[in-house]
Amino acid sequence: MTSKPFISPCKFVASFTAVKLPKNSICIVDARLKKIIPKGFLRNRSIYWVQAGERLKALKGLSGHYSKILKIAQKHQRSGLTLVAIGGGSVGDFAGFVASTLFRGVALVHIPSTWLAAVDSAHGGKTALNVEGVKNQIGTYYFAQQVLLVETLLKGQPRARSQEAYFEFLKMALLSSRPWGKAFLRNASSESKFLWKSLKFAIQEKNSIVKKDPFEKKGIRHFLNFGHTLGHAVESGYKLPHGVAVGYGLDFALWWSIHRGYLAPKSGGIMREVLGMNLSKKVMSVSHLMSLLVKDKKKTSLGSLNFVFLKAHGSPLLKEVRVSEMRAALHRYFR
Repeated sequence: MTSKPFISPCKFVASFTAVKLPKNSICIVDARLKKIIPKGFLRNRSIYWVQAGERLKALKGLSGHYSKILKIAQKHQRSGLTLVAIGGGSVGDFAGFVASTLFRGVALVHIPSTWLAAVDSAHGGKTALNVEGVKNQIGTYYFAQQVLLVETLLKGQPRARSQEAYFEFLKMALLSSRPWGKAFLRNASSESKFLWKSLKFAIQEKNSIVKKDPFEKKGIRHFLNFGHTLGHAVESGYKLPHGVAVGYGLDFALWWSIHRGYLAPKSGGIMREVLGMNLSKKVMSVSHLMSLLVKDKKKTSLGSLNFVFLKAHGSPLLKEVRVSEMRAALHRYFR
């Protein structure tokens, strides 16, 4: 099976009772959801339970996972086989990679269990594995046949999960030139009811960017890395949740956009106030962050990185910056 570059259709449902899956499917499920997903939904299904987290995405453990999944797959027909990822971002990345390579590609369905996965990683077709602790060094582009968004599953997540996802919602709002983007900033909230109402628009915004550049060949899709250049380094170096790390990355990107003269100080200041981050008070080592940044996949050459700035609301700017410029900016930012 060959995955084609298209936008994965989304279906919003109230609960698992409205979820219909192909009979010839294997569910790769976060073990933490055992007590959350209705037993009736999982009954008589082929389940491969996994421990969610970055360790699941480690390249060194992949062989063992394939061996176990292949044993389960022996009970199924290869033709028309579907892998269903039920979990957060790490489960989706892992299951997506497996789906893209198992029997040279089988169908994929995402049922994100976290707000962060629901707004971001379940869409856009990216899969990823980590190598020696560095995030997302190996992966494929493999678009899901469907993304199912279950209201009760998402609203049942702990408050901390919605707070982490808030920064990805905010990223999409800042990138959006549509009325939704400014409306989100005016009423910004991490409450689950507000995020559920905003989810459709945030997904549409991401898909509109992906559709123009599904394989990152034109530079347009790089806009989705807004806040992620520093964010990934903060996440890896200081073991912070992805969403929180992206929040810090967004604050730095806005600060640098102002200081390079791309973004008006007044509007940039309002955006930073909505973010509510203050990374300058965190004890972080610039040298440690830079050691991670130079390993990032966004590096374009030995001495440069792709970095997304913001010129105005809904107007991102992709620039190649020297590593030395990034280091100097971080020193000024932390001062």
